[in-house]
Amino acid sequence: MGLFKIPRTCWKLWTVGTESIEEALPVDCIYLDFSKAFDPVPHLRLSRKLHALGIRGKILQWIENILHNRRQRVCINGQLSSWAPVSPGFPQGSVLGPLLFVCYINDLLDTVVSGCEMFADDTQIFGEVSTPGAAKIFQENLDRLSAWSQKWQLRFNASKCKVLHVASKVNTSNHNYVMNGATMESVKSEKDLGVTIDNQLKFKDHVETQL
Repeated sequence: MGLFKIPRTCWKLWTVGTESIEEALPVDCIYLDFSKAFDPVPHLRLSRKLHALGIRGKILQWIENILHNRRQRVCINGQLSSWAPVSPGFPQGSVLGPLLFVCYINDLLDTVVSGCEMFADDTQIFGEVSTPGAAKIFQENLDRLSAWSQKWQLRFNASKCKVLHVASKVNTSNHNYVMNGATMESVKSEKDLGVTIDNQLKFKDHVETQL
């Protein structure tokens, strides 16, 4: 079995968590999941964000022309369905789609005060939660993220968002977090961009799946 590469998001959590474990401080990490990600992005709001980023003139017009007035149909066994309009979202499998999505969610980082890492539609927030006040800040981060998602019409799927309580031997977090009225599920391990890490910051589960 060869060596595996640790993703940047996972590496950041591992670095912060290791330092906290050495100091016997608990760390919570919340893995957030967008609902359908690329599909619901509204084009007018995207245009506003692109304009704010300095993308204007003919380039902005060219992007808008690609996205607006799109249609699609399905072909099964040589039989074609009728054309149907596609209002929001990006063309699936396109090169431009992921870049536009990153531009759309880039300001999400400005809404949180804890550690936050993003890669495409994978987002995680993490931090030390040794006091009730720290856990309250964590919950406030989630509330701000919920407000952001409602404003920009890109909802989080609360049922798929997970909490990893990184545990020291003498101090373990047991805080519960709520998003959109739903209590997040606590897990003992989670896959982070293809690499599974557990609540002891070990990669045993990942290694076993590679054997």
